Amino acid sequence: MNKIIFFFFSILISLSAIAQSSYKIAVILPLQGNKMLLNQGEKGFLMQSVSLDYLEGILIASDSLNKLTSKINIKIYDNKDDINTTKKLITGFESEKPDLIIGPLDKAGFSLVSKFGSKKNIPVVSPFSNANFDSDSNKLAFYCQPRLHSYADEMLNNLDKVYEEYHLIFVNDSSASVKKFSKIIKEKIKKHPKAKFKEISFKKAIDPKPYFNEAKANFLIYPGESEYVISTLIKNAKDYEGDLHLVGFDEFLNLKTTDYTFWEKMKVHILASYYLQDSCEYVSNFRILYKQRFLAD
Repeated sequence: MNKIIFFFFSILISLSAIAQSSYKIAVILPLQGNKMLLNQGEKGFLMQSVSLDYLEGILIASDSLNKLTSKINIKIYDNKDDINTTKKLITGFESEKPDLIIGPLDKAGFSLVSKFGSKKNIPVVSPFSNANFDSDSNKLAFYCQPRLHSYADEMLNNLDKVYEEYHLIFVNDSSASVKKFSKIIKEKIKKHPKAKFKEISFKKAIDPKPYFNEAKANFLIYPGESEYVISTLIKNAKDYEGDLHLVGFDEFLNLKTTDYTFWEKMKVHILASYYLQDSCEYVSNFRILYKQRFLAD
């Protein structure tokens, strides 16, 4: 929460440097959600929970700044995680032009907002995702999520503190995002002699156990979003008796597999710009929600 408040102080103070008596900020978030979002179980719950927490930070920051300098007028819009709703909101902005647009969270929705902001010379802010970063030509689009380099740095720095030596088994399924992260981590690994790195194709990773070191900590890394790849890794690695950790991005939160027993046994790490340990509250809550959703009795 403190990071959110600090970030909005930075944005709002920047706005207050412009000679205006007041500033209109449009905030687009999935607050109530549509039927599809509500049926997404832990994903829908997490999206709404994060949105409300984020909104609270915005309101606290704007209230504090209003007491110091300019008048900040915030209008909150629920796009229900729905692209058609976002389109209707953008149409409304034609007549009531905001000075800043924050959100929405989904990639397609933010892409539309960014194009509108570029056309109307309105700054737009992507709160959590940098998915559009490489393809966005809007110079007034700001992405709050760090780029992939910081993910690799945080992971390796954290592991260096915990282990004298550790093994990284990187699964490459040849998707564009995975190949991009592969290039980054291979460059970063040169500065981390404690790490023993091995990259394998998904074909070989169908049975990853021969690549594990029984005497060391093993980190099976897959930074992609393929449900099939993730499920295959889970199926074939979950019975390994040594020290095994599974590492991925937040796409792991969208899994449809019902193999809840996996989460009881394997150590899971979700990569972010900060490193989430298996004992982290957010990861623990995800595992609880996951089990509640799929446990039959």
